[in-house]
Amino acid sequence: MVNSLDQLEELFLSDGPFINGFQKITIADVLAACEVEQTRMTGFEPTEGRPMLQAWLDRVKNECNPYYEEAHQVVRNNTEKNKERTPRKTLVTENKYGSLQIDTFLWF
Repeated sequence: MVNSLDQLEELFLSDGPFINGFQKITIADVLAACEVEQTRMTGFEPTEGRPMLQAWLDRVKNECNPYYEEAHQVVRNNTEKNKERTPRKTLVTENKYGSLQIDTFLWF
């Protein structure tokens, strides 16, 4: 997860306001933003330490609102529900390809 988000920022967001340097939002931005937002449900903050990613998400939200907020209400609701389920444990491992894998487990 960490590696993928870093690569998204470095490879796809470094040349312009939207993915692949486009000056206008595309379906690639909308789909990628949805995937990034979903990581929040596990308690992971995808934009932490990634200012370009945060700025890009803000641009996507601004372009898509009010629909963006409406579509992500489920993510926010589940994020809040999962915060109530404690304790949680995060396991970070390196897979056979050298990428970090982050698994968050909710302990009941």
